[in-house]
Amino acid sequence: MKTNKQITYNALDGSFTDYHGKVNTDYLLDSISMIIDNDSELYHAVVDNHKRKIHAIVWSAFYKLTDELIKNEELPQKHEYYPSSDQLKKWLTERANGLQTFATLIDAYETERKEYIEKYGKGDK
Repeated sequence: MKTNKQITYNALDGSFTDYHGKVNTDYLLDSISMIIDNDSELYHAVVDNHKRKIHAIVWSAFYKLTDELIKNEELPQKHEYYPSSDQLKKWLTERANGLQTFATLIDAYETERKEYIEKYGKGDK
């Protein structure tokens, strides 16, 4: 697995920043939310796996989103580069509000988990 900061930054900047370098936080959070809602493993981790922390689920979705963006920029059969956690953290720090960028999304999924538990009880996990 190879990582390349420039490839990671280009993928994220090309999708989530305007020409002034300002991150469209709403679009970023909506994109992460779509990954969680459409990935059965991540979504079930929100509602069924109460041991897995919501911030870890959001981070996994952000990683998966970035990996997909990189994959789309490369030739499909060549997928050589992957984002690293360090690159993602640095991008968030330099371009947005650090990990605090995810606060509203984390709160929303915490609320969803709480409502699910109240309605259906805790799952087996």
